[in-house]
Amino acid sequence: MPAENGMAKADLPEFREVHAVISDMHMSAGSRARMDRGFSWYRKFWHWVARMAFGGESHPAISEVNPLEDFPDDRPFDRFVRELVGRYAGRAGTVRLKLLGDTFDPHAVLWAGGFGGPPHEAVAVVKMRRIMSGHPTVMDALSWFLERENCLLDIFIGNHDLFLTWPNVRRRLVRRLAGRNVRKAGRIRFIGPESDFRETFEGILYEHGMDAEPQNRIKARAAILRYRLGRRLRNPILNEPFGSHLTTGLVYPIKLYHSWIGRLANYRGVFRNSVIHSWGWSFYVFWTTVWAYLYHAFFSFWHIRRQTHLRDMIRVIGQAITNQGVDGYARRCLEKPGIRAVVLGHSHEWRQESNRNGIYVNTGTWGLMFRLKKVSLPLVWKRFRWLEWVWRKIGHFLADGGNRLSVRQVLKFWVWASAVTLLVLFLGGFLGGGRFFPDRFRWLPVALLAMTVLSGVLRVFSSRPKVISEQRFTFALAEFPAGGNFVLKLLEFNPENRKFRPCVR
Repeated sequence: MPAENGMAKADLPEFREVHAVISDMHMSAGSRARMDRGFSWYRKFWHWVARMAFGGESHPAISEVNPLEDFPDDRPFDRFVRELVGRYAGRAGTVRLKLLGDTFDPHAVLWAGGFGGPPHEAVAVVKMRRIMSGHPTVMDALSWFLERENCLLDIFIGNHDLFLTWPNVRRRLVRRLAGRNVRKAGRIRFIGPESDFRETFEGILYEHGMDAEPQNRIKARAAILRYRLGRRLRNPILNEPFGSHLTTGLVYPIKLYHSWIGRLANYRGVFRNSVIHSWGWSFYVFWTTVWAYLYHAFFSFWHIRRQTHLRDMIRVIGQAITNQGVDGYARRCLEKPGIRAVVLGHSHEWRQESNRNGIYVNTGTWGLMFRLKKVSLPLVWKRFRWLEWVWRKIGHFLADGGNRLSVRQVLKFWVWASAVTLLVLFLGGFLGGGRFFPDRFRWLPVALLAMTVLSGVLRVFSSRPKVISEQRFTFALAEFPAGGNFVLKLLEFNPENRKFRPCVR
């Protein structure tokens, strides 16, 4: 029987539309972009000292050239795009690839040897060019995807890639993906301040999820500041939220020396492990946090939103240690009229759940993610098990988790033992009669000795956790059949066999 437009019923597409949603790729300058570009000699010397004294944990998946790159391998994305087109381009009227925010991360791209950079459009254009040159395979995959008439690209703006609000940054990206092909460029759409950073399609709300956190919330009308105190600015500035400035001023300088930062579900495991095993790094984090608060509270006069109070800083840090509130925000969105499903990102934790109001899917992240697994040492002795436990713990500490004695761990052990010995000699030989130390201050070296002994013993008998890679290429897939309601599901892409499968733990 003939159908609309003279097409046979069998020739009609199986789906009206298909939406594939990916979030939080956090592409920066690429894994081969050297971090010392633009560094002066004293800054290079400082980084060398900091890595030696304050360096935290590392992982083979982290690029030593650019430890801030969260998406070091572009090939899984290229394979995903080709598999998506092969599966749905011939079965759907429209195939939309939705990049749900934080696709790019200019905060991790250095400017003049430091983080951040001037909040001007010209700086943002340079950073966009560096990101594109650092990820040519992703750019080529998106360009290939747009060659088909029914394949459209929606680029949502998140709190990390707010620089996509600048018109010239958008033009630079469109030129890279579409060249001078006007029809191809017309298949690219930006979801930004014009639509309050969100889109609703047939009852599904698509949003990055940054509004779930006060420090990352962005006012759409004030994304770009063109006036200051009633006077028009010669160079408008990007009005990034406080969370972005905290990222460039605190999080990424710390992340430069510890590969776990920003790559765990929360920071509790990082801080707990560092207090026990990485004293120098913990000291560095403490003073970096204090300076970040002082700077944002007293010296950041130009950017109004950067100024904060101690209460706000503590709230942000506490939220980083605990789980984020994106899930609760999604449940509140489902209570709004007309919303039957919510698709978010931002939290880097994939999730799918249903309630009486609808379906919530969090797409997770395609960036590097790790999980800390507690190491349990097996005991085989039938008697004196406590002695075996002590023996194995000491061996594990000296071996630094490996099979051979670690020179670094042995050196740390002797430094600790020497410090304890010197403190004991000082207390026993130089405090007699109070000649060198008044009686009322004698408790200070005693307390220092107790803390040194306790921290050292705790460090020896606390096993380092095992670091497990958790990078999973999760995405949301919304299918809109020709004659029915949508089907929304959370899937995982396996780049080895190029298969889509349900995402389960």
